[in-house]
Amino acid sequence: MSEDPIMFLSGDSNFYRYVFNRQEKLNDPYGLWGVMGGSGGTAGIMGSVGCNFFEGSGGIALDFGTGEVAGFASIGMGKIFGASISGGPFAGIFIGDIASLSGKATNFNIITPWGTLTFTTSNNSLIAITLGRGGFGGGIGVAITKTTTQIGSLNGNSSGEGLNLSVCGGCPL
Repeated sequence: MSEDPIMFLSGDSNFYRYVFNRQEKLNDPYGLWGVMGGSGGTAGIMGSVGCNFFEGSGGIALDFGTGEVAGFASIGMGKIFGASISGGPFAGIFIGDIASLSGKATNFNIITPWGTLTFTTSNNSLIAITLGRGGFGGGIGVAITKTTTQIGSLNGNSSGEGLNLSVCGGCPL
């Protein structure tokens, strides 16, 4: 068992809140990951010229290291090798703090009839892995998108940027 490694910097005197006071079962020894969930949608079909895949999502992220809770929204466009039109819930983990989710990133989406697995990278580093399942529609293929994500703090632990999105210019391929 270990206490929150950033201790009082989290703004909380309970050093075990970052693992929901279940330190014997949950741990984050370096305070460098969190969970996220929300809802999103995709649309695209192979064969179109230029960008042929569009995605958008929004949800909530919880940083176990700092206790910060933030809302986020993301939009992106790119290329799909296959076809997809879908929408529904997703859940996943992120690496780093909530601020690492904000800004420009690249999504690598593996789309199956059973759900979508997404790997998000920024500055050549993996920052998030999410799995979307359920909802409506479906598809099959691989899509690569350039996204812009912004966050807004829901509990006042960070400056929060508000939500003001614009699509990244150009397709990734």
